[in-house]
Amino acid sequence: MEDPNDPLTCASDETLLAKYTATRCQHAFAEFHQRHYDETLCFIRRRVSNTHDAEDLTQETFLSIHQYRTTYDPSQPARAWLLQIAMNHVRTFRRKAKTTADTAIDTTIEDKMPDPSQPTPSTLLLRKDARHTLRRMVARLPARERRTILDLYFSETPQNPIGSDNSRKHQHRQALRRLRRMAAWSPLRDVDVHAD
Repeated sequence: MEDPNDPLTCASDETLLAKYTATRCQHAFAEFHQRHYDETLCFIRRRVSNTHDAEDLTQETFLSIHQYRTTYDPSQPARAWLLQIAMNHVRTFRRKAKTTADTAIDTTIEDKMPDPSQPTPSTLLLRKDARHTLRRMVARLPARERRTILDLYFSETPQNPIGSDNSRKHQHRQALRRLRRMAAWSPLRDVDVHAD
């Protein structure tokens, strides 16, 4: 309840802050706080989405009034100074919230991104299909060419046709030409069957 005989009850906001700054009169600060708490809370609440955050920012605003009371210029309106401090707290809160949200989004995206060094399931399936198709195509080659391809590319100890006899080199080239012609119509021709 306001006491009409109390000189601080009738004092202007500027007078209350000047008295609090000069004498650290708790009653002057309490009166200023009581006058402006609800208005400051509403001001901040319109700018942040959470009521609890608005209440915290309102308390921080009045704590800043206490901490920076010596910077207040009594020739300026106290209410404008109060709302400027409140707005500064809102800006800081938004900046921190945006940074936190950006970090959380980046972390979430990174957690959900597949490892680029690992093949995707669809790539593995395509490779399996391509290997199967390649085996079928190699199986359709004439016996000598098939043996050359199997020896060169699929045996434990691949043999190099370079330095071997000319007929083996010729069989190798022939087998590759036939495989290329067979693969020309294959939908899997662009899949790397050797990558794992």
